[in-house]
Amino acid sequence: MVLDERVLMHVDGLRHPNPDFRSNAAYALGEIGPAARAAVPALIEALKDDNGVVREWVANALGRIGPAAAAAVPALTEALKDSENPTREWAARALGEIGPAAAAAVPALTESLKEGNPVIRSNAAEALGEIGPKSAAAVPALVGLLGDPDALLRANAVAALGKIGPEAQAAVPALVGALQDGDKNVRTLAAEALGKIGSLAGPAVPALLEVLRDRDLGIRTRVYAARALEKIAPEDPAVVASLTGVLDDADGGLRILAAGALGKIGPAARPAVQALEAMVRGADRDAGLVAAGAILGIEPANRLAREALFGALKDADEGLRILASGALRTGVPVGRDGVSALARALKDTSGAVRSNAADALAALGPDAEEALPALKEALEDPDEGVRASAARALERIQA
Repeated sequence: MVLDERVLMHVDGLRHPNPDFRSNAAYALGEIGPAARAAVPALIEALKDDNGVVREWVANALGRIGPAAAAAVPALTEALKDSENPTREWAARALGEIGPAAAAAVPALTESLKEGNPVIRSNAAEALGEIGPKSAAAVPALVGLLGDPDALLRANAVAALGKIGPEAQAAVPALVGALQDGDKNVRTLAAEALGKIGSLAGPAVPALLEVLRDRDLGIRTRVYAARALEKIAPEDPAVVASLTGVLDDADGGLRILAAGALGKIGPAARPAVQALEAMVRGADRDAGLVAAGAILGIEPANRLAREALFGALKDADEGLRILASGALRTGVPVGRDGVSALARALKDTSGAVRSNAADALAALGPDAEEALPALKEALEDPDEGVRASAARALERIQA
């Protein structure tokens, strides 16, 4: 592997007799990041430096190089037992930054969860999450941290369980308990983690429904509860009913999120259509357009939703045109008139609208054949994103 001049200079610096120079060289290689991958063998050797500060910066550099430093996993795993706390802290962090390729370090990182140093424990928990499903063997140890007095450690453990995903199914009861944690960040991360575990987190649905309905809880926690419910049990009538109940919430962001979730659920969310129609007719036009898009996901032929979206494509307000064109990217059948409206939108003054229109036509596939001439013109659009969207649309329509 060829080393470029600046990497070569800093690799030479790792062998300087002055430890300050060696530390600075390691720091500089970390600043270069993944482009310093050729320095990994030298950095692995430098992890044996007799100066603790040098070893600390070497571990830091390997982490900043990231997955390209996978060859350093055995050395970093060994560094988890270093005599200096900072080196152990950075070694744990580096293994997480390397990601799934550091799976061999899972047993050692799990052992690091027992450290007395809270930074090492937090970094180890975070690293296990970054390694992902290959950290499944660490689930019991991570669950054991959910009762720790350190809120940051609890948060990192909960986040790690979510990143492990369905392999963390055994943690569902503990995560349900974490929905009542005294720290709002932990509560929010618990809701998010349950969503990432997906359908296997079915036993958490009642608790998540309570969180969603509790207007005294922070909005962020309720938002993640709504997202989790959509992923775990989208067709559960109780989930549809609770999301429908949120459509009149005082928080506009939560209303919009609930509407979008109902649209993704599809026909099983038909009981929500009346409430969504009320949103379309309401004073909040942004929320109304999101609701209209959701309705089309449930009832593609709904006249009110179609009129709202296609009418907004001609609105003087650019933001409304962007919302309307974005809501049509789901690929619901729009008929001949809808294809014509989207083709006209390819000439909108807003690049975002033009790009959305092309994406919407792409989602329709061969049904959007009448838009081919307009899409071919869009290949000459001054906006690179629009040109790319038009090319994808042409490919899908003519497939």
